[in-house]
Formats: sequence, C-alpha cells, structure tokens
Amino acid sequence: SYCADGGIFKIAYTDQHGQLTNYFIKKNSQIEKRYLLINPFRRHKQSHQLDHNIDIQQKLRQLGIPVPTTFYIDKARGIIIQEYFDGLPLDQANKQAVAVTEEIMRGIGSALGMLHHYNYAHKDFYPQHILINLKSRDFCFIDCEKTRYTINLNDFIKELHIFSLLLSLTISNRQLHNLWNNFMKGYQSGEFHYVQQVLSQ
Repeated sequence: SYCADGGIFKIAYTDQHGQLTNYFIKKNSQIEKRYLLINPFRRHKQSHQLDHNIDIQQKLRQLGIPVPTTFYIDKARGIIIQEYFDGLPLDQANKQAVAVTEEIMRGIGSALGMLHHYNYAHKDFYPQHILINLKSRDFCFIDCEKTRYTINLNDFIKELHIFSLLLSLTISNRQLHNLWNNFMKGYQSGEFHYVQQVLSQ
C-alpha cells in the first residue's frame, strides 16, 4: 500500500510461519539491509541500544542533522533496514585522491555546530563516520549510537579536538589547512549556542 503523505510505501510481508511484518519504505529511496550479531547474554542491552539509536536518529533528523533514516528493525533476528546513502567515508575519499570541496566541509562544520547548539555530542565524530557524495555534494553522519544529550562544554571541545587530529592523519598537508578553515567557517556560520564558548577554549 502507498501513503501519499511523505511518499511512504507500506509493505506487508508474511513469512513461512504466517507471521506478518510491515516494512515502511520511502518512495524513491534506496535501502540498506544490515545484520547485527545478537549475543544472547547481552540481548537486553543490545535491545536498549537499538531503541536509543532509533530515538536519536529521529531527533537529529527533526533538528535538520543529516543522518540516515531507519525504516525497520527486527531485534530477534538482528536485522536493520535503513536508508542507503551513496557516498564514501571522508578518510577513504581522500585516499582515492578525490578532492573534498570547500562547500562540503563548510556544510559538515555547520551541521556539527547545529548539533552542539542543541546540546548533543556525536561522541564518535570521526572522518570515517562522515559519508560524502561529491557529485551531489551531500553528506551524512553515521554511527550515531553514542550520541548523547549533554550540557558539558568539554564534550564539544573534545569532539572538535579529536576530529582535527584524525583529519590531519587522513588529509594531505596541502589540503588540510584550507579544508579545516572551511570546516570552522561552517561551525561558526550560525548563531549557535555554545560555539563561541567552545572556540574561546
């Protein structure tokens, strides 16, 4: 069935045991099917982590942070169906000699500034957790499982510091200065709460 609101497809699937499962998939969206290794001794904790991941993804998307949408989770079988983003991790793009544009870096910085503005720290903000598509100039933050609400300024400072160090290991020296400057221009581009306090320290 098809719901016109938001262009969502609802797919009803019945397995060999007669169990009905509904999948909700965005129209014209590519999907990615991922498998999780379910540890029977950690099932409750893993279930809680999945719930947190879905909750945080929804909140970040509402705030305008580019993260993939998760359409369906089967906790028992460890299956996640989520939106597919066609892009390379920032560190791999550089290794393949693909030029990372100034515009993309400003966008990434602006998105992180907005994240901090709303009191969220990604907690895993590494170059390999930023996917970029150089044709469309879109980007996406992934692996948001550790993202947490925080009012601790040091969480934001540490996030910037670690990202700058890792970026220096993945970007050539001749590109680094220019890309980092554009990233910081994006980070300071909005009237984001905390940004000036972070920069002052």
